[in-house]
Formats: sequence, structure tokens, C-alpha cells
Amino acid sequence: MARGWRPNGDDAFIVFRSWAVTSSHSTLVGQFNAGLTANSGHAVYDPGPLLLWFLTIPVHLDHAQGALWGAAILCAAGASLAVEAAWSARGWPAALGVVAVVLTMLAEYPALALDPVWNAHIGLIWFIATAAIAYAVTVGRLRWWPVLVLAASFTAQCNLVFATGAAACVVLAPVLGFLRNRRLGWWLPVGLLTGVGSWLAPFVQELTSHPGNFTLLLRAEGTARVTGTTFGLRSLVAAAGLHPIWASAKRADFLFIVSTIDAHSWVLGVAILVGLLCIWVASTLAGRHDLAALCFIALLLSGSLVWTFSSIPRSQLLYISYLDPASWPVGMIVTLAGLWALAELSVWTARRVGARHRSRHQRPVRSIRAPRWSVLVPTAAIGALIVASNTVIANHSLNDTGIRTEGWPTISQVASVSARIERVVARGSVMIVSHGYYGPGVVTGVLWKLYSDGWRPKAGPFYGRLMGPEVVAMGTAPVVTVTVTYTGSSPATIAVSRTRRS
Repeated sequence: MARGWRPNGDDAFIVFRSWAVTSSHSTLVGQFNAGLTANSGHAVYDPGPLLLWFLTIPVHLDHAQGALWGAAILCAAGASLAVEAAWSARGWPAALGVVAVVLTMLAEYPALALDPVWNAHIGLIWFIATAAIAYAVTVGRLRWWPVLVLAASFTAQCNLVFATGAAACVVLAPVLGFLRNRRLGWWLPVGLLTGVGSWLAPFVQELTSHPGNFTLLLRAEGTARVTGTTFGLRSLVAAAGLHPIWASAKRADFLFIVSTIDAHSWVLGVAILVGLLCIWVASTLAGRHDLAALCFIALLLSGSLVWTFSSIPRSQLLYISYLDPASWPVGMIVTLAGLWALAELSVWTARRVGARHRSRHQRPVRSIRAPRWSVLVPTAAIGALIVASNTVIANHSLNDTGIRTEGWPTISQVASVSARIERVVARGSVMIVSHGYYGPGVVTGVLWKLYSDGWRPKAGPFYGRLMGPEVVAMGTAPVVTVTVTYTGSSPATIAVSRTRRS
């Protein structure tokens, strides 16, 4: 914030539509989905507007940086709910497991901390929260189910890649939780009302638009040639295998991701699913319901991952670079379940051996209990190191001068282009036209900067799809046309002319 962060690119889309929530142009759908739009004759959006609703107050309070600190608060709330839900289910060991997943994600994927506004990033944090809260519900803490409905709705509406896993947790977690304690209560009607409130807007859009966004989502998914089940199973192995993608230095490289996924055998993916099923059944029969609940959640999320990644259109496989991080928490949860099961088996074996030893020597075996601070202190130290490393990345790595459509170079371009326009153009209608591949990332930020400063910027239909009808040039009133021409990654010229748009 001190360095002058401003929204640009996709963040500017989100900010503009969050601002419009309180206007007559309020949207009933989520972020523009470029991948599925390419397979459809209409603009397709992610399922719902909850992210925009939650950010509208911060954006109105602070036009420049409200989205940044508002999204940071939302991410902190999601992580805190995850820790609290896990603690209520199994105490500090479960909470420590959630902390381990969150810290590992931040260490391996610093963009989560650097750009929490982006719907794919904030949705990923709340996807982790959904898994943790679903674990608490499965254990039998059914009062968490309304919170699970809200968390799952939020992450599903942020990005379609989380929708299948979130829906599976909402529907199936309370079934096992109810079977365990067989107790109905206030949690059921409150959860149902939470679900209705969370999904009312997109369902209204579906009923009032022809075709509706849900129809377009299903149509785009159903007509495209997809990657297939074997790709989904290989993706599971790549996330949960012995050498997962998230532990590699090349984890963000498109060719590395695709080649790594294809290098794994789909048979191992089936083995992971069967292994989780066997551990779930065995731990249930042994009365270890906490371990059974974790294996059940891991099995749900693994099956959902296979389904989701097998449904990616082949024509949109390039988007795997930002879709793949959605599989990393699933792989970590599968790893935690496997390690826990291995630890339980080791303890059971040690007890059997210890029992024989005591029967021979009649000496009791003392159990060793570590104090809580012995775990929490190193965890806090690791978290501090991750925060420090992310700060270094924010101050230096995003400051390189290569061809970029994000980071500090683009932020500085947004500021300079906006300032030049405001110096030569009086407040009023301004038509922004850009030429060059790297224009949209900056132009979206310029549109929001001008709008928040009192201008009424307009752009073509492409930006109207992304940012709403307020930026679409309409009518015949005179406007000032500003043409921004890009060479490489920087604006080369800005031409200003007064014209009449029809």
C-alpha cells in the first residue's frame, strides 16, 4: 500500500464491478470466464457475485486500495475460520494441520499474499477453509454447517474450478456428521437459509436472462472436447504423489505442469482413491472417527479434483498454469491423511510390542506429551519467515522491467497514463482505445482510476463484458477519444481527439 498499489488487469475488473454493486448496474454473476467464453457464442461468467458483494464496502471507503485491504481481511477471515473449525473438531493437532497447509501454500505460491484481490487467489484460501470446516462437520460438529455453506458458496462463486469440491462438501459432510450423532437442530434451517441467500442472485439471473449464465456454463462444458478422466487421475497423482508439482521450483511453468501430469500413470490415481477408501473404512471400523472424517474429506476432494481436471476443454489447456494451484491443497490433505494413518498404524504396532515387553518385565511405558508452545512457536517462526520472503518478492521480484501485464511496472503505467489523460482532458466522457497486445492490462486500471476520480470513461464491448455496461460507449454525445498505443510492454504514444460516437 505504501508503494502506491492500484488495481489493474483482472483486479480492476473486480474493483469496477464491486463498485457497481450498489448501483443500477449491479451484476448477478461472478468474474468473466475467458476460457469458457471461447467455447460459447455468449459471455460466460463464474457462478456468482459474493466476492463483489463482500468487497463493495471497502471499495467505496477507499477507491484506490480498498479492494487490497478488503481482500486481505477476507483471506484472513477464511484462514481463521479454517483453524477454528479444525480446533473444534480435533484440537491443536488438527489446527496445526490447517496451519501447515496454509503456510505451505503461501511459501510455494507467494502470489496468494501478493495479490489477494484476484478471484482465483481468494477463492483458493476459502477452498482450504471449506475443506477444514467440512472436516469439523463430518466429525459431528454440525453447528459449523451454516458456515460451511457460506464458505463453499463463496469459493464456488469465486472460480468454477472450486465448485465441484465445494458442492460435494456441503451435501455429503453433514450426512456423515448426522449419522454420527443423529441430532437435528437449528443448524439445518440456518444453513438452508444461508444457501438460499448466497445463491438467490445467480438464480434470478438464470430465470430473467435468455440464456442464463448457468445454462451457458453447462452448455460450454458440454460441447467442448475435454482432457478426459486419465488426465484428471494423473493430475491427482501430480498433486498428491511422492514428488508433487507444488514442491518443484518450476511449478508455475506451463510446459512443466503439462509434461509432469502426463508423465504420471493414471493407475496411481486410482490407487490413491482406493487407498483413501480403504483407510476410511478401516478407521471407521476401528472407531477412529476423526481419522475417518479426514480420509472422507480427502476422498471427496480427490474425486472432485479428478472430475474437474478431466472436464477442462482441451482448447483451454493453456489456463492450467493458474488452475493447477487449486489441486495443491487437495494433495496436501491427502498427504496429511496418509501420514496420520501411517502414524496410527505405527502407534498400534508399538503398543502391541510394548504390551508384550511389559508382560515380560512388568514396567509401565510412560507417554511423552509435548507442551503446545513447542509446536506453536516454530510454526509462528516459519510464518514470519514466509511473510518476510513475500515482502522481498513484492519489493524486488515484481520490479523487473521485462514484458509484464502485472506487478509494479503495470501499476506505474496506470498512474502515468491516467495522469497524462487528466492533464489534457476535462472531466466528462472519455473514450479509451488501446492498440497492442499489452494494452488491456493497463487500460482496465486506467478506466477505474478515471472513474474514481470523477471522469466517465468509456471503452469497447470487450471491456463492457469484463467491467459492466457503464464503460460501454453508447449514444451520440461528443466524447474525447484517447488512443493508447503500446510497443513492447510500455505505452509509446497517447493521442487525444474530440469526436462524436454513434
